[in-house]
Amino acid sequence: PEVEPRLRTELAIALYAQGILPFGKACELAESTRYAFAELVTSRNIPRHYTESDLTPDLEYARGQ
Repeated sequence: PEVEPRLRTELAIALYAQGILPFGKACELAESTRYAFAELVTSRNIPRHYTESDLTPDLEYARGQ
């Protein structure tokens, strides 16, 4: 039961690091919150690919929408 979530997380990290998956989709694949996934990516020294399309949901969240 522990193997599948770990594999999903590792796959999400690898695909995000290679620029294949955007951040939000990688979070979904890992079944992780954006905050938890960001911490994991940071802990592995993977640069964050933050684009304008990533900004939109962040602004909506900040506005409480």
